[in-house]
Amino acid sequence: MAIEIIAQDEHGNQIKKVELNMELSPEDWEEQLYKVGCELISAVCVFLLESMEENLFQSRPKDWRVVGFRNRTLVTRFGDTTFARRLYIDSEGEYHFLLDEYMGWKPNQAATVSLTESLVKLSTEVPFRKVSETMENLLAGVLSKSTIHQMLDRISESAIESEKEEYQASFQEGNLPAPGEKKSSVIYSEADGIWIHLQREKQGGKRLKHYELKSAIAYDGWERLPQKGERYRLTNKVVYCNSDDSIPLWDGASLQWHKNWDLSYTKLIVLNGDGAKWIDKGADDLPDCITRLWHFKLLQQVGPV
Repeated sequence: MAIEIIAQDEHGNQIKKVELNMELSPEDWEEQLYKVGCELISAVCVFLLESMEENLFQSRPKDWRVVGFRNRTLVTRFGDTTFARRLYIDSEGEYHFLLDEYMGWKPNQAATVSLTESLVKLSTEVPFRKVSETMENLLAGVLSKSTIHQMLDRISESAIESEKEEYQASFQEGNLPAPGEKKSSVIYSEADGIWIHLQREKQGGKRLKHYELKSAIAYDGWERLPQKGERYRLTNKVVYCNSDDSIPLWDGASLQWHKNWDLSYTKLIVLNGDGAKWIDKGADDLPDCITRLWHFKLLQQVGPV
């Protein structure tokens, strides 16, 4: 036996009809219902978006001409959703998708903002494999591992390209962003690297087995936490990870710090590390910077005092 679930518009026109087997499986009955719900809501989403497109068409600028319809697919929490919208050309010869502009969708945006933010947050806390497994389980397989992998690739590539553009504008064209509002005479920094095993990545025609991800944090002090135990936290902490060798580490880091502090007030940068050459190079690349060896590394070299 099965039941029919029908979604209708306000005029009684059918939007979507789905059949649901009434004999639910004890093992995956939640997944069964979830997938049916996603199928229905995806159809409703298409209906609402295309209705919105029609309303925008009715109120379009009079000198805009419709070139035709173009499909777009967005990855949503309920799966891939494909809908049609009009492509316009204005009096200046510029092309527009009114629906995209109204909804704030960027041309190369593959997924909704909320889904993207959830993936990014989760991927900063657990390994990618765990991200894909968690999302696939939570969404009952509506989003496959390959889809999630592609989304994370797009997000990381977009972040790297944005950093490259900002680096070029700041260091090659001289268009620095406005400095941050925080002011500190001393900024402290800690830098370290972590070796990451790679899969199938190539560089210069050679297959890479591992890559050192270099990172640095900066802060302007520390404050005691309101607890009985003596614990502290860093104040105004900024984290920078160097994801592309084409951007010098300390140029990229200092640009991030520049957006957090007004560095014209900074008289000293104290850089702490394990003595690696790329860390100590910060003394040459950063203004008014001195390096210090971490305490445990110093003990390894000179022994306990």
